[in-house]
Amino acid sequence: MLPTVALFAPLSPQRTGLAEHIETLLPHIASHLQLTIVTSGEYRVARSTLAVCNRLGIACIPYSEFAPERFDLTVYQLGNDAQAHGYMYRALHEHPGIVLLHDLTLYHGILHDCLRRSAPGEFVGEMQYAYGFQGRLQAEAILQGHKDAASQFPLVERVLDDALALVGFNSFITEWVSQVSPGLPCTWIPLHTACPLHFPSRFDPSRFRASLGLEGVPLVATVGLYNPNNRIEIVLRAFRMLLQDCPDAVYLLVGQPPNRGQLVEEIASLGLEERVRFTGWVSAIDFEQYIRIPDVAVQLRYPHAGGTSYNPIRLAAAGVPTIISRIPPMRDIPEDVMLAVEPGAPDEADQVYAALRRLITDRAHREAVGARGRAFVEANHTPEIAGQRLTAFIHQVLAERPALEAQRERRYCPRTLALGLQGRLVQEAGAAMVGMGLRGPASGWLASIAQEIVAVAEPTDVGEQG
Repeated sequence: MLPTVALFAPLSPQRTGLAEHIETLLPHIASHLQLTIVTSGEYRVARSTLAVCNRLGIACIPYSEFAPERFDLTVYQLGNDAQAHGYMYRALHEHPGIVLLHDLTLYHGILHDCLRRSAPGEFVGEMQYAYGFQGRLQAEAILQGHKDAASQFPLVERVLDDALALVGFNSFITEWVSQVSPGLPCTWIPLHTACPLHFPSRFDPSRFRASLGLEGVPLVATVGLYNPNNRIEIVLRAFRMLLQDCPDAVYLLVGQPPNRGQLVEEIASLGLEERVRFTGWVSAIDFEQYIRIPDVAVQLRYPHAGGTSYNPIRLAAAGVPTIISRIPPMRDIPEDVMLAVEPGAPDEADQVYAALRRLITDRAHREAVGARGRAFVEANHTPEIAGQRLTAFIHQVLAERPALEAQRERRYCPRTLALGLQGRLVQEAGAAMVGMGLRGPASGWLASIAQEIVAVAEPTDVGEQG
């Protein structure tokens, strides 16, 4: 009899690449597990996705109908998006399981999940749990609009404490987790890529490109939900240099920018209005079509949140040579497969330009890089490989579950208690001081108060009690 597994995951039409990621994996794990997908229940699953699930014998239920006693194990497809994953943060705490961790920084997801539920106090509690009294003070400052602290407070600590085991999608994640949470079983599986389930088998990239009026022109693209970490301003500067060599080149931005108005202004300031195009948000099928038409793609990311960039792998699978940032989460990909530039370097834009220029002007080089990328993905990043490794890990966790639950109980304790009595006293005294409105330097009177506390707490010798 197959083990029963509840898989918490976003599905289409959720606007997240993790929906497509899990949907393309389902055919490769469904024959090894009796699966039920648990969604947030805040949206209707796309009919096409439901049809695939029905064909594979996979049930889909909202979280409100989840009954943990019906399942041998829960698995969480966890990312940093409040709308797609917010319910999972809370479910994991109540129902420990395997975490498929795509990002090491969950700060924004947890913050926005608390705010969208009008529960700012929960965010304060999470910050205090992970970082003690200092975390509480930072959370209060954040809620008052003083700062954004994602780089300082990844807020992944409780997830690691709650998990029975963890899957990362690059070696950087698993090494980081092993250092932060020793003893937590952890493995890594290369992030797979595959065509959307209903992608037409006879798609013609040349015809699609011609329909967009882009036939015969050098085409550079960046795809995905790009944000400031994708360093579009660097790519624009490099592209402007490229126009000196290839004045008819076009830069295509596929996806929805968070602040299109600001990006349009930047494009205008560089005089690139006629050479840059936007698509806005596109469906999964259209997105796959756009991925297959560029001559070159530029997919920078810095700073990073620990996760593997999904779209460079998809582009490489399509044979599109891709320029990326040289960051630890992408170190598992050889640099002759994807061309890497140094993020934050003074000449970063020049590095991108040099790579672009050679790829655009040297067809043999472009085709060789594209062929190496496709071969590497086919050898390492297929859903068949990912499915085999994930199901093997799930069976391993099930076999060791009693021991893993005992390990979790030993590992999982509120970090405030882990600090010991001294830490608890400092936190509780500090919280009381804040409640009384006492802030700022107070070294003089704090010392005298500390002496009085010691005197009060000093045990009195009263002899043995009979």
